[in-house]
Amino acid sequence: MYFPNDKLFDQITHLITALANDEYDKRIKINKLRSKLSTIGVLLNMLAGVLKLKVPSKIPEYDLSYLNHIILIVEENYQIKDYNTGSNGLFDNQLHNLESILDEESLKKVQEIMDSTSFDRSIKLNYRLRDDLFLTMDSRITKFENNNSEVFILSAVKTISKNEWTKEKLLKKALHPKRQFDISKNKKIIDRLYHYLMDNLDSPLKPIPEIARELETNSTVLIRGFKAIHGKTIASFHREKRLEKARDLVLDTDTKLSNIATLCGFGSLSHFSRAFKKHFGVNPSDSR
Repeated sequence: MYFPNDKLFDQITHLITALANDEYDKRIKINKLRSKLSTIGVLLNMLAGVLKLKVPSKIPEYDLSYLNHIILIVEENYQIKDYNTGSNGLFDNQLHNLESILDEESLKKVQEIMDSTSFDRSIKLNYRLRDDLFLTMDSRITKFENNNSEVFILSAVKTISKNEWTKEKLLKKALHPKRQFDISKNKKIIDRLYHYLMDNLDSPLKPIPEIARELETNSTVLIRGFKAIHGKTIASFHREKRLEKARDLVLDTDTKLSNIATLCGFGSLSHFSRAFKKHFGVNPSDSR
């Protein structure tokens, strides 16, 4: 039976509402399994964690944007006769022949298509944007007859992450290829870091090198990877989630503010109150 003062029930309903609105960062603090409601709370926490990984729509990494469409008119000898304006800016005036913008494997694919009679299919080609930076793009080759000679149209387009792979960042990173961060390679360790942070909202953030040792990786991977995927620093994310947890406790429970400060990793009530007001624009005592 539900009674009006059943705070755990309120927290569960709020968490379910958050999940229904694609908000997967909220959690319920369960210290002991004292009732069926607390068991449900634990299961909902687990569900929120799984949904965070399985539903990509709210994760910055999956916020997609289209790169400029590339259209090249190419002769049999790989010479580029013409191209669209977007291609010119992307390749920095290197558009003389395909050998200058494709790697060896891609050139072989192009030659196979040119020698065949089948053009109605998509292939993946590796394009050299600048120096050591290559971008794999879905491409298509179409054949035309022009004054008894063969002319080919090579077109390509690529969906890319706004957060990591905007055109400006691609070109900037191309100047420093060793500084590039491979999201796909490090995604699992960043997911582990995310859950580590969410499981430790009751304490101040440990030094990043210490966290890196616990997760058996290095600080650079954590710092760069977390910012690339989640769009903010580790410290700002952790602080934001601690304050959100504190707000839930302020609104949904009758826990003393001093205890909430401790539960959310703040050293004192005054420190907690200042941080709360700075983030939400109101004192925690005025929120009840």
